[in-house]
Amino acid sequence: MLKAVVFDMDETLLSINLNAFILRYFKDVSSMLADIGRRSRGGTMARLGTILVDLNANRRSGTDNRTNLEFYQEEVERRCGICLSDPLIYEAFTYYDREVLPYKNDELINAHAMPGAHAALQAVQDAGLRCALFTNPSFPQGAIECRMGWGDLADAPFELVTHMGNTTRCKPDATYYLEQLQVMGLEPHEVLM
Repeated sequence: MLKAVVFDMDETLLSINLNAFILRYFKDVSSMLADIGRRSRGGTMARLGTILVDLNANRRSGTDNRTNLEFYQEEVERRCGICLSDPLIYEAFTYYDREVLPYKNDELINAHAMPGAHAALQAVQDAGLRCALFTNPSFPQGAIECRMGWGDLADAPFELVTHMGNTTRCKPDATYYLEQLQVMGLEPHEVLM
């Protein structure tokens, strides 16, 4: 019996030039890291790029149960020499996600609600089904919430929204899906994605 519908965000509920968004976000974050660590921008960008590739490719052992955020923070410290968990540094990136990033949605990124997105969410609610947002968790919570805001999804009835801080793998690893369903107390056959 169907109990829940889980949605992807990009190009499902949110129309976005995802490549433009990723490039802008990556450029800004790597520049901030370089400035904070007093390192070259090119070298920092290269190291950050390999960290993000490793994160998205799930390049870690099956017994590594760190969240994606813990993996990211530890790899940035190991490879770039910058402690992202330091409260002042953490606050700088949180500030960027919440106060700067929302203004980056320009003609190139062009993020807005996908036609029919709100109707689909309403249909799930009307059917009495549970709802969650299973977007690829390779971004921190603030960046996910920013994109949700661009799609007028901030008040959507999601009981769970995935991000770096509450996941241990990225898509398409089955562990990602199974862990989130376990959090929701659901079995795969009870969910439509």
